[in-house]
Formats: sequence, structure tokens, C-alpha cells
Amino acid sequence: MDEMLLENEEENAKVHHWSEVNQRKCGDSLGAGHETETSEYAHVSVKQNNVQELREILDHFDYKTKQLFRESYGDIAYLLFVKVDGSFLKALIQF
Repeated sequence: MDEMLLENEEENAKVHHWSEVNQRKCGDSLGAGHETETSEYAHVSVKQNNVQELREILDHFDYKTKQLFRESYGDIAYLLFVKVDGSFLKALIQF
């Protein structure tokens, strides 16, 4: 998994470099004052995350992956397992 992430990062870096070089060489491809028409024909789907699905994903991580995730993002993933009720919200608001 780590090797795949490194390959993706390297590929992303290559694309980013290519983009910067072409931007410097060719300039902007859009004229000044151009307004995109994307919103007229593009459909944007907004899907709410399923908390149970996120819990299952976290549960499938092995120990090493969980440690890497925790090093990067802290304890935020463990909030998926906190039962939220009125008392919890009151305590959180006061904090």
C-alpha cells in the first residue's frame, strides 16, 4: 500500500511539474474575463458520508496503517465511535 501511495505521489509530482512548465511557456489558456459555463451542464452530486461505512473502513486497517493514519490526522478517526447525545453536546459546547 505504501508503495502504491509513493507511486501516486511521484505521478502527481510529474503532472504538477508538467503543468507549471506549460503554464510558464504558454500562459493562460483562457482569455481575461472568461466565465466558465460548467455549472450549466455539469452535475455535482453531494453524498453524505455513511458513518457506519467509515467505521468499517477504519476497522479494516492493519495496526501499522492505523498508526500512520493517527500520526497524520491525530485521534479524529476515533470520533466515529463516540456516541453523540444531548449531554455530550452540552459538554462539548462548554469546552
